[in-house]
Amino acid sequence: MPKVIPEYKYEAKKRILDVATRIMLKTGYQNLKMEDVSKEAGISRPTLYLYYKNREELILAILSNIIADVIRTAEESLNISEKGTDGGFFEFVNKTYPDHFKILIELTAIVQPNEFRIITTIGKFHSLLVDQISQYIESKCPECAQNGKDPIIIAYTLFSLFIGLQTQIKLGMNIEQAREIWNNGVCSIENCL
Repeated sequence: MPKVIPEYKYEAKKRILDVATRIMLKTGYQNLKMEDVSKEAGISRPTLYLYYKNREELILAILSNIIADVIRTAEESLNISEKGTDGGFFEFVNKTYPDHFKILIELTAIVQPNEFRIITTIGKFHSLLVDQISQYIESKCPECAQNGKDPIIIAYTLFSLFIGLQTQIKLGMNIEQAREIWNNGVCSIENCL
């Protein structure tokens, strides 16, 4: 049996992950099938299982990839933004990741208790994002903490509003209506600061 060059192995694994992510974003978590991934990636199912031993491991890799990408680019967005408390987060995320949060919401709603690693991964993502938003608020409003306004609570409030609106968008709410609700919510929070 020929040896696999490590660089090829990395590229093959990345290609599989890209294909699987695209399929999951298009069809949803429940409809992600290993057979479809192997077919679209142009490899056999046994080869796919050399890279990802089961569906859960592949989904965890997809989530980790999505999380790293969203966190990195959200941080960039918050760092270069001069817009209010949210740093333009709502606009940025809905433009850049229209389907990613839908998948996270779907997973949160339907993942079974025995899929603990998936739930834990989503929880870590939520914590990382709230921490990032909190740090942004601290940098834009240093007097908040001095005035008894906890940036973590503000960040959780913004994040909860964001997730609620993403759920409503998934259920058919018009993006303009969601944007208006978001902007009013952020203005209300800014007025309290």
